[in-house]
Amino acid sequence: MFCRELAHDIRRVIVGSLRAILSCNFTTLDEAIFRHPFVTTLWTRYLSTSMVPFTSCLMWQKNLTNCLPILVSSCSRSSVVAVKLIRLHMSLVEELMTADPELTLIQFVRDPRDILESWRSVSRSNLTQEQMLISANVLCTRMSKDCVIRHRLEKSFPGRILVVRYEDLVKNTYRVLRNIYTSLLQLSVPTSVRLELVRKIYEHNDVGNVNIKKDGNRSAHKWKQDACLFNRQASSRLRQRCLSPGYIALKI
Repeated sequence: MFCRELAHDIRRVIVGSLRAILSCNFTTLDEAIFRHPFVTTLWTRYLSTSMVPFTSCLMWQKNLTNCLPILVSSCSRSSVVAVKLIRLHMSLVEELMTADPELTLIQFVRDPRDILESWRSVSRSNLTQEQMLISANVLCTRMSKDCVIRHRLEKSFPGRILVVRYEDLVKNTYRVLRNIYTSLLQLSVPTSVRLELVRKIYEHNDVGNVNIKKDGNRSAHKWKQDACLFNRQASSRLRQRCLSPGYIALKI
């Protein structure tokens, strides 16, 4: 397996864009970002409630010049500005946290076997055994490297880094959320956040017109029932190399 480090110009673009977002300075970003389908598609509209006025404006007016001030205003009024990043290189974190002493990091981790099963389930073509093993190696190498870097950063930035496991989040959502606010951010959980959380973790049942709490335990461990033979074979490799933090080997 061959890997290469991020080129300097790519690192500069990523770091610059993140700094702009975290400081609510959206006008410096490339307009193409706001035209991306992930921003304009209807199903993503409510992923961030604070962005709804902006995405609604963009959907109906299709005029970024008129709509962008709405986003800047909403961001500026927020007590916490958070950016979710998928597979961000941990090597970039040190530069960001050094430049901004108020910046904190939440590393969101998930059982690598669950991730692998997710990759397989959403793949457009059936992955072969060899492809599953290659994916397992890539995932393992990346997670192991990120953990090593995080351990080093925890020493350089004490109290500013928190690890959250997906399994804990879906099973004890409010407890994890409260820990993020009180331990990491040194804030109380806002009422608006608590209400939105309740709305998301309860699903409506038309029978009897009641709300039923979603089964977080099932979500956390569903991959164990769904895992195909290829995943179970790849799991033996994952089991040996990257079952941290807090993941135990699964007998297969």
